[in-house]
Amino acid sequence: MRTFVISLPESIERRARIEQQLASQDVPFSFYDAINLNNERNHYFHHCDEQRFLLNTGRTPTAGELGCFASHLMLWRTCRLLDVPILVLEDDADIADDFGRTLPFVERYIKRFGFIRLQDNDKGGERNVIRQQQRHINFCTRYPHGSLGYAISPEVAHAFIEHSEIFRAPVDVFIKRYWEHGQALFSIAPALASTSELSRHSTIVERQHATRSLTLKSQRWWQKRLDFVARAKFNVNWLRSERKRAALRMTRRIRLAGFRSQN
Repeated sequence: MRTFVISLPESIERRARIEQQLASQDVPFSFYDAINLNNERNHYFHHCDEQRFLLNTGRTPTAGELGCFASHLMLWRTCRLLDVPILVLEDDADIADDFGRTLPFVERYIKRFGFIRLQDNDKGGERNVIRQQQRHINFCTRYPHGSLGYAISPEVAHAFIEHSEIFRAPVDVFIKRYWEHGQALFSIAPALASTSELSRHSTIVERQHATRSLTLKSQRWWQKRLDFVARAKFNVNWLRSERKRAALRMTRRIRLAGFRSQN
């Protein structure tokens, strides 16, 4: 599973920091030069829906957010082109001491789950689906902000690409709205990556908060309620399907054990 680190070419300190961390754990990787957009959004997106962005975030988009999303989008396209899972990190990540040793565990399950978040999920909700001695994998019933690090399969990358033709939200908000792109999201615990002190001074994103009118506040209030219902419906359907899949896996194990005992 190839590892890519998104980083602006001029971010010398960030590059040196993440390179030292990965090298110390013998993790091979490639830098992906982050895209720094001004007005070239049409090269990556068919349209920028600023009204929808305002509804999703309560503010207007920045060129930095467009560039950040475009950088992740290009790596999703790379994942689809290579037709193998990849691991994506942003350059302000601090990785866990056992990051390198745990990557085989992530690689083992990424084809099954499609998307595994590497940073913490403290502000989200989750249900355990894989429990092992050192690490667990959880289904995210509420996904927090952040796109610091994740593993992604070609199938999920394709779905993300298909739903990214119109720019409506920052990349982490796009990912967390899983009921819209239709892909279940998972996280690993304990986390393999956390935000470093460098994250306080973003080199890609400088957010600008807009003055929120009463109309916008009302619209966002209703949108959050609609999102709550859509998220809950997705979670219920996925958990119901997972129970059926778990029962089927158990039946197969029992049959296999019976076959082996007969031979």
